[in-house]
Amino acid sequence: MARILFVCTGNTCRSPMAEAILKSKQLSGVEVKSAGVYAQMVRRLLSTRRPCSRKTISAMIIAPRR
Repeated sequence: MARILFVCTGNTCRSPMAEAILKSKQLSGVEVKSAGVYAQMVRRLLSTRRPCSRKTISAMIIAPRR
């Protein structure tokens, strides 16, 4: 099994979008996750994805991770 990890600063926009896009391809034998490297983000920001990300992913007809 291949494992792919997308990493960005806060895991609120870029890496979750990349994760959602690759997961939408439904590749067999591939595990996809996203993560952030900056631990001092506001708790609300960590639990809620950016509206621009949701809008973009929705426009691409990809269900965002909750």
